[in-house]
Amino acid sequence: MLPLHCYRGDAFAALPSKDSLCLKVFRTVTRLLQLTGFSLLAASCHLSLAQTVDYSSVPVTKPITVGTSVPVTCQTGQLFFNPSALPGQNLLGCVGTNVWVTLGGITANSVAPAIPSSMASVTFNSATNSAVVNIGSSLSINSDQPATWTLVTGSAGTMTQSGGNVVYTPPATLQAHNAFAGCMVAPNDSIFNTAIDKLPVHTQSASWLAQVSKILGGPVAIGLGQAFGVNILDNSVQPAPQTFHYTTIRNGAMYQIAANPHRKRETGALTTDGNNDHHMISVNWETCHFYETYQEGNPGNSWTAASGWDYDGSSYTTTGDPNHGGGSTDAAGLPMLPLLLHLSDLQSGEIKHAMRFTSCVGCIAHDSLWPAIGSTAWGTGVPPMGSRWRLKASVDISKFSPKAQIILRGLQRYGMVSADVGSVNQIQVSSDFNQDPKARAALNEVSGAGINTSQFEVVDESSLMLSSSSYQVNPQNAYVTPDGFAMLTGKAANGKTTTVRIALQPVLVGVPYQNMIFQAGTGTYQLLSWVKGTRNQTVKWSLDGPGWVTPDG
Repeated sequence: MLPLHCYRGDAFAALPSKDSLCLKVFRTVTRLLQLTGFSLLAASCHLSLAQTVDYSSVPVTKPITVGTSVPVTCQTGQLFFNPSALPGQNLLGCVGTNVWVTLGGITANSVAPAIPSSMASVTFNSATNSAVVNIGSSLSINSDQPATWTLVTGSAGTMTQSGGNVVYTPPATLQAHNAFAGCMVAPNDSIFNTAIDKLPVHTQSASWLAQVSKILGGPVAIGLGQAFGVNILDNSVQPAPQTFHYTTIRNGAMYQIAANPHRKRETGALTTDGNNDHHMISVNWETCHFYETYQEGNPGNSWTAASGWDYDGSSYTTTGDPNHGGGSTDAAGLPMLPLLLHLSDLQSGEIKHAMRFTSCVGCIAHDSLWPAIGSTAWGTGVPPMGSRWRLKASVDISKFSPKAQIILRGLQRYGMVSADVGSVNQIQVSSDFNQDPKARAALNEVSGAGINTSQFEVVDESSLMLSSSSYQVNPQNAYVTPDGFAMLTGKAANGKTTTVRIALQPVLVGVPYQNMIFQAGTGTYQLLSWVKGTRNQTVKWSLDGPGWVTPDG
């Protein structure tokens, strides 16, 4: 939690000297802090128009700097004001290391707008830089030295360079492969959201799966079990400092924790026994920041949870070395939500991300394959943790119901990842499937079909790895062009090169519930929604079925 104060002094001397100005700046700072995941403990705004002191060095205003050239480096939460820039373009905020975005401008009558464009401050001392760009926006490159820039072949969007002015423009539209509550769940070109139907079969696939069948006394059918739901939070939920037993490098991190008794948590909101797993996933729909915890809330421990992992929906960053306090909340060291099958996947008509499954402790090797980084299993001669299994194309899925076909087609195109020790061949599904009887019937249909290990193959996805510390797919692999990937390469006069990896943010609509039940004869109800990735917050509603709905919901 962060105390926030706002003063008017020399740092804003070029701005109109009106009583409301400090409040305008305050709202914009608040907006930036919300976007970057901070929570406000206390906030006040003080006006002292007679002051001539430069408050830029005072701790309460330290994030704000003034100048005519955007700094190359920045830390999350900093603000930069350019008094020579036009209104609407004179205020930038740092939303990630060395990543500036245009927050708009400060005038006497302005309010904090949604982010329309962004600026990446690039340094050639780093081999890679990153940026997040909204669809319908643009990205300006501000590098620490003159360079020639190139858009990597196959990238979505276009790039122009005129002297030192480099602008990347994303495609006009992009559909997110995986989204929840209006938030992107990993970029489209992450390994989780990339199709693997064209990848070669791993050379060890046949022997691995034969050994699994030998251990289990024959091929075992897959099942789809409802494991846990996802909590949708907002900025009103105060974050709390965490202490972890395993992921100790995150001790002290501030997590938003869904409150009892209505939270969604594996094996129940209130259970505290140590004999069952208690995974919990939450998302703040306002910031699109995700929180995952394991064994949170169990009494009698000196820690708040056994492990935790938090991340932005646009991030490619892996969870860190589990042998040095890194890792996540599952045995593979992977994030959980990107691999969780949820109701909206089925409702969209196409699953466009991998799923996660568990197996017995002897059915998984004490080894891992990227993107996994660890394993708590101890099997030998069996698939490692992180191995990606694909339902064979030869399996005829035409006899299944349309909704069951969506699941099976997803297994053929995107596959499933060995992610944890548990029930054998159990694909983990969000509990929101309980809201739709037809969706639940599709789960039962697939689970009861007897599709087993012999109908799968383990693929070799090593060619997709760009870096062992990133989930981003190598766009220059020989098998698949990642959907919606964008990369810029720069070469300076001294021969130094760098790469800007761009995560594209689609326009997404979020709702608090995937399904709602209304009783006939009751009054009207205002439907709730929010829009991410654009200034336009208008949502038009329509209805397929009895009753009526107005365009504004």
